[in-house]
Amino acid sequence: MIARQCDPDCAHEEALITGTLALTGECLYIDNAESGALTALWPFGTQWQPDPPAVVLPDGAAIAVGDQFDGGGGYHTVADLGAFTDQQEVLDKASACTLDETPEIAVIQTY
Repeated sequence: MIARQCDPDCAHEEALITGTLALTGECLYIDNAESGALTALWPFGTQWQPDPPAVVLPDGAAIAVGDQFDGGGGYHTVADLGAFTDQQEVLDKASACTLDETPEIAVIQTY
């Protein structure tokens, strides 16, 4: 899932988002041994690479499924994602991929 572009004046959150990139069905997670698997909302301009499966960040860096991810951002519920995207498809996917045991979304803003 991809967020909309942030204007130059928007503030970035500073929570650490770390874990292994995991793919289950059509859902991507940042899986952390301490906090569990969290659905990720990626920065505007992020692309999906199907083969080999990887997230390609706006700067061109690829994070393959199984790779460690270390970044920053914040943790939000699906109800709060309107501040980051106005795309209904993204909101629906976030809701469908959110896990009961970890209902927050990791909103990735720096990497």
